[in-house]
Amino acid sequence: MRLPRRSFVAALAATGATLGTGPIAAGAGERLGIVGMIKPTRRPGTLEEIIPFLPPGVGMIPVYLDITRGAQDEFAAAIPAYEKEVALLADQRCDLIHAEGAPPFMVQGLPHRTK
Repeated sequence: MRLPRRSFVAALAATGATLGTGPIAAGAGERLGIVGMIKPTRRPGTLEEIIPFLPPGVGMIPVYLDITRGAQDEFAAAIPAYEKEVALLADQRCDLIHAEGAPPFMVQGLPHRTK
């Protein structure tokens, strides 16, 4: 089942409220973890929607790629850029790294085989 973005964010809100007040909530100044998010473009969107729903004590480090045209050649060239940013976020000791953007990953497709 696929949830629309707003439904997904609403589900995160419910989860975030539970985590933020439950037994694993961070104390004052205590860090629960860090989420690294790789965004394919510099357009506003999910970052602003997700941050308010993170439990207290969860930090966010966003990084941005420079996909501007949304063309196939740009998507195909994006994978090395994602790898670079994953390494950067791993060096920052992120507990979770989320690489956003379906088109750069979908455009790769399966290798073509001839019989």
